[in-house]
Amino acid sequence: PVFPFGSFLRKYGYFIDIPTLPDGTRWTFRPHQLRRFFAILYVWIYDLGDWGALSYHLRHFNPEMTRRYCRDDELGYILSHANREHSAQVLTNAALGRTRVAGIEGERFAEAAKRLYDRMAQRVQVVSERKFAQRIMRLVERTGVSLQALPWGFCARRPTEDASSFTCGGTEVPDFGAATISTCLECSHGFRTTSFIPFLKSTLKLHEGITQAKDSPLILRQSSAAL
Repeated sequence: PVFPFGSFLRKYGYFIDIPTLPDGTRWTFRPHQLRRFFAILYVWIYDLGDWGALSYHLRHFNPEMTRRYCRDDELGYILSHANREHSAQVLTNAALGRTRVAGIEGERFAEAAKRLYDRMAQRVQVVSERKFAQRIMRLVERTGVSLQALPWGFCARRPTEDASSFTCGGTEVPDFGAATISTCLECSHGFRTTSFIPFLKSTLKLHEGITQAKDSPLILRQSSAAL
């Protein structure tokens, strides 16, 4: 049997009336584009996006191949806008006390959010949550701050910052491939929330199991004990 997913996908594009291209033709959706779109969203939008897990899921040879796979200039504008909204939502939840924040950048933001809230409280009689969230969104747009999710926390970076301030290295941007829990812990751009606690707990449990397993090689037990 032939799985007619491609033809149904094309019909769906006509059904929702996708705008025509500059030459008058219609964009033809293909199943592979959904695979790539999922990969891009998974890494750049969702919390806990992990290159290693995505690389395994896509059956790529290594994470670098996955990184090249996830670059797409045409989606750049959409992703940057979604990333600003996502960053603003995370920062708003932190500022409103819905989640605890940690890390050097997290503590710095908490202080800045408190000052912003105090200034707004002095100017208006009632500070609504919606108005405060709008101010946070404008702060994100003005500063260009971007929260990049790693398995153990966020990397908060701004376009104008010196790459030498990133402890993971990199020339113009952070080297996420070299980033670890240890490098991000003392980095001035570290930003962590409680959503990453499950990952940290599972990591601790994994290393505890290795250290207690008698059949584990000595070098692995020592490495896990140090971690």
